[in-house]
Amino acid sequence: MFFLTIAIIAINVFTIGQVENSQLDKSILNENNIYKTCGVLMLLFLILTPICAHYQCFTNSTLVFESLMLIAFGIAWLIKGRVLGDKGAIGKKIYREVN
Repeated sequence: MFFLTIAIIAINVFTIGQVENSQLDKSILNENNIYKTCGVLMLLFLILTPICAHYQCFTNSTLVFESLMLIAFGIAWLIKGRVLGDKGAIGKKIYREVN
């Protein structure tokens, strides 16, 4: 339930209120695309966790998939918190902001 909840937060909650700047070209690194990608990856890993645990794909598969889910959420969280900075080239590509 925890991983499902943080996946939904990344997909739905993080994208609320994001205003797109129409002056800039569309970028695949747009923050909404990053949030949705991280959320979909978390859902994929969530689905793969019991499958690989049942079929014993590799040792410690549950630990690996849970770690990957946390890393994906961490990336979305850091982008949302603007840890990379929102000025300059990074702000232009990710946050679509003009200086």
